[in-house]
Amino acid sequence: MSRLPTPGSDTGTWGDVLNDFLSVSLNTNGTLKSSDLSTIAGLTPTNDDLLQRKSGAWTNRTPVQVKTDLGLTKSDVSLGNVDNTSNATERAATATLSNKRIARRVVTITQSATPAINTDNTDVASITGLAQAVTSFTASLSGTPVDGDMLIIRITDNGTARALAWGASFEASTVALPTTTVASAMLMVGLIWNTATSKWRCVAAA
Repeated sequence: MSRLPTPGSDTGTWGDVLNDFLSVSLNTNGTLKSSDLSTIAGLTPTNDDLLQRKSGAWTNRTPVQVKTDLGLTKSDVSLGNVDNTSNATERAATATLSNKRIARRVVTITQSATPAINTDNTDVASITGLAQAVTSFTASLSGTPVDGDMLIIRITDNGTARALAWGASFEASTVALPTTTVASAMLMVGLIWNTATSKWRCVAAA
């Protein structure tokens, strides 16, 4: 078996031993014996390139090119149970909850004459220390509710009863929309989105 010379040994034969070792991969003129090695040595890859045998020849390829050639699927990398459903599709999907409690999104709303309630991220809007009449609950209302969405607005004044005006985005049912707070008492108004009228319909007030 070819080997490198051993320091301190191979006296008188170390040249032959070295030549025998080099002859495994080099021609007598110093060129590589293997045409494959010569081809690989002549490649000019860039950072992160990979070596690939392609159409009978060695070449450097980018990771993207190799991935395309391999045609990997999620099962090839042990991700067979992962789907590529878009977030929008998943949010629109129907799910059944059993023995689960849905935590209501309670949002503190800064008291003002036109409270800013975003129904996309609010289930319970809490307004405390109301210091003036509400001239419109509609003016600063935002969100894109869907049929049957529910909203609770709870209001406590600052010790003085305040008038409440709801505006065009709200409607009464057999339950009237309250028009004033009761001094220092919490008023709770329950509303359901009515797609037929595109309004928040009052279903409870106490």
